[in-house]
Amino acid sequence: MNNQNLKRKECVATQKREIEEENISNKKKKKDQTYISKINAVTHQEEFHSESSTMDVSPFQQLKQEKSSSKEKLENLNESGASSPCQSDKIMDQYTQECENDNEDSQNKNNYLKSISKEEISYQDNLDYQKISKPQEIFDCKYKPSLISFRDKEKNEIKNFLLRCIDNKQKTKCLLITGMPGCGKTLTTTSLLEELASKQKKFEYLKFNAMSYYNQESFLRDLHFKMFKSRMQNSCQDLLTKIKQSKRSSHLTIFIDEFDNLFHGSSQDIFTLFNIACLEKTNISIIGVSNSMEMVFDLSKKYKIILPDIKNLVFEPYTQKEIYQIIQSRLKEMNEKLNIPQDIIDDKALRLCSGKMYNLKGGDIRCLFDVCKKALEESKKETNQEDSKDNDEQNNNNLNEISKVTIPQLNQIIDKLYKVSYKFIAKMPIEQILTILSIYSVIKQKEGIVEISLSQIKNQLNSICNSMGIQISEMSKLKEILENLQSYQILQIRTKESSAQNTNKRGQSNKNFDNMTVFLKITTQDVEDALSEESKFSDFFEQYIKQHKNKK
Repeated sequence: MNNQNLKRKECVATQKREIEEENISNKKKKKDQTYISKINAVTHQEEFHSESSTMDVSPFQQLKQEKSSSKEKLENLNESGASSPCQSDKIMDQYTQECENDNEDSQNKNNYLKSISKEEISYQDNLDYQKISKPQEIFDCKYKPSLISFRDKEKNEIKNFLLRCIDNKQKTKCLLITGMPGCGKTLTTTSLLEELASKQKKFEYLKFNAMSYYNQESFLRDLHFKMFKSRMQNSCQDLLTKIKQSKRSSHLTIFIDEFDNLFHGSSQDIFTLFNIACLEKTNISIIGVSNSMEMVFDLSKKYKIILPDIKNLVFEPYTQKEIYQIIQSRLKEMNEKLNIPQDIIDDKALRLCSGKMYNLKGGDIRCLFDVCKKALEESKKETNQEDSKDNDEQNNNNLNEISKVTIPQLNQIIDKLYKVSYKFIAKMPIEQILTILSIYSVIKQKEGIVEISLSQIKNQLNSICNSMGIQISEMSKLKEILENLQSYQILQIRTKESSAQNTNKRGQSNKNFDNMTVFLKITTQDVEDALSEESKFSDFFEQYIKQHKNKK
């Protein structure tokens, strides 16, 4: 009998050891898995947390349940009278204490990871906002000014679109924002999304940059992860199914910058985005920002995909005057934040630079930001070379010692960053050269940088061709010449459309040449440098220069 009891005790003790070893092993695995999953969650965490979840029980709760089950197993073994009460109580107390400690540790880790994620989000937001410590940072593309100038109309249109989507009154839940580079598309849209997210309780958004993804599938997988905190298993159909099944109380806007980049390639999966925007009662809208929609329509035409109604908002490029005023507003903010004189960039130099960059890059204000930023950096280097290792207080005092940026400095930076040789113009067909000379002549006569109408170019071309005894081209030929010159980045053609909706839904712009204007993207000096050495045009320039001097 004693032998049987002894064997029974040994058997139970062996079972207990096995259970303990199994629990310790499981405990270690779970801790590693939960820690890794939490770190990954922080790494991929976005501005909002989806209400949908693919997990019914958190990893910490699962660990607690498993320990509870192991506790029950031990209690059952003790009830069988196998081991001494003292030993079982010690084991039970030990497991109870371990459960409590692990729960505290897991809770602390959870809180810590949440605090890290909040700090990371806050840190990322602060990078984009008004905190600056150096004057050149005011012209950083990440910097968000307190006021976005000349975009009130576009901002209101985007806002009305989103508010109608939130109220479920907007039939077309896909908005594509197009326009030239550097005309404020991304800045205006992101600032509005942040504003609505802070004021509207039932609104949240996800932000993507399509340039960050190497193919369409990688984007869709990331979209799936950020919406549902799980990986897409099979195909994009899994994403659609999840969205249909999810019940979202708040409206979600999926904002995609560089939208057209997603449509490079041969896959059709990316058109899932338009299907998402068409789903009823999903509370989801799509906003895409790109320079044009040609890629979208070309791919849909290639695969014979019928696109839904897409609302298109066109951002017009900044005018030269607007560019100058935006730079002035940035300098004013710099003065308010760092107490640096607003005229640190000479006003005459700034006006000249604005005109020159407008000729070179059109309404792309980012190029002028680069020039001003570089100018302030070099100006500070010249005055503070020996003070680079001073403390913060001394550095702040030295900010006011930055030398004033003048015309020669700005011209030197522009030449360094954007100077291009246009000697190839002399080798172009005669019709194209004469067209360039016509635009050059109009600009010289106007004594300033102006946009030129097609009729002005035609009249001046008539005059030049008659004086040289050359037969003039027909009007249709002139349009073709201008388009060729635009492809060489010599000039830019603009068409004044009555509204953004005049854009053909199949990607064919309604080119109304009667409302067309043209401006040189190169300077008149570039034209002179390229053609004045040519004998057949040297007389033209000499005669024009004499006439110009006589007028003065």
